[in-house]
Amino acid sequence: MLVDSGASNSIISDKLSCSLGLKINHLTNINPLVAATGQRLCNLGKVTINLYIKDLKVIHSFVVQKDLFFIFLIGADFLRKKQRCARLL
Repeated sequence: MLVDSGASNSIISDKLSCSLGLKINHLTNINPLVAATGQRLCNLGKVTINLYIKDLKVIHSFVVQKDLFFIFLIGADFLRKKQRCARLL
């Protein structure tokens, strides 16, 4: 897991999403994400995940990306909306 306050969205790899058996909601209106290198990322849709941080259950949506170097990224969207949880990370 990577926590990146500079990333606008929280992201999960397609491989991890598949191995967890998550249902990808294929959306056509997702804006393409751009990596820090300028490379456009391939959005496959969104998944909603129940995360457990210590004893706290958190429900959050993640953009599913193909061919990621990392498998799971907590972005600024999570950090803004879930400030209490962010302090636990």
